[in-house]
Amino acid sequence: MSELDNKEKALVALAAAMAAGCIRCAEKLHPMGLAAGASTNEIEWALHEGLRARESATTIMRRKAEALLDRPLKLAAMGGGEGPAHVAELVRIGAAAAANSAAEATRHLEVARLSGAGAPAIATALAIARTVRSKAAGYADEAIDAFRDGAHSGKERGGDVPAAVCGDVARGPGACCAPSPEG
Repeated sequence: MSELDNKEKALVALAAAMAAGCIRCAEKLHPMGLAAGASTNEIEWALHEGLRARESATTIMRRKAEALLDRPLKLAAMGGGEGPAHVAELVRIGAAAAANSAAEATRHLEVARLSGAGAPAIATALAIARTVRSKAAGYADEAIDAFRDGAHSGKERGGDVPAAVCGDVARGPGACCAPSPEG
């Protein structure tokens, strides 16, 4: 098998959208999947696989957190953050933004403002989250590329997300998820 057809590409993109936590991507890719010939069951399966990947990543990170602490997390005991309420909300903003959860981030932005966080503090939290998100994507890409190149040395590399899936190759990979010039 050398190339995915449009339906297969759409299913991969839908799973990736769910794993990335990108609501806008999922909303745009769903009709593209249907148009490419994917059945409702196939789309449900892809969405489920994306959610499974996201849950798996959470499990892996929970284990890493426990290893860093050298003890199990006390999740049930946590609720409020350490220190002032606005700092707890800034931590939550950073986590939500890094996880690509715009809905969660905007909810915490409002609570942070009400808790006394100023615009500079919020901007700093968002900048930190964006930097971490970018670094994490870079590290993941390096690991995936190293595996791919080692497992498939000498073979042609994969390309960007095709127009059949994203609809706007000129704007680059992930253009389906980027804001359009119209807003």
